[in-house]
Amino acid sequence: MTLAAVGLGANLGDAAATLHDAIGELARLPGSTLLRASRLFRTPAWGRTDQPDFINAVALVETGLAARDLLDALLSIERSFGRVRLDGE
Repeated sequence: MTLAAVGLGANLGDAAATLHDAIGELARLPGSTLLRASRLFRTPAWGRTDQPDFINAVALVETGLAARDLLDALLSIERSFGRVRLDGE
């Protein structure tokens, strides 16, 4: 088993609810256990500052998934929440 720290962030719609739901999805990862999640915290947007503040958190997951399988599962969770990555992201 491996420990993985997963950073979460959102700034569109009800970002806090999205993060709570995403943490719930992390708890359902196959071969994995959600050990804990941080509180939610707000950070200002940087770089492109003409957007809403971000709501962020981090979750600690113990997993038996290989690194690539974990990444694929996390990207699948992102897609299920409507995240569209542009080329190079």
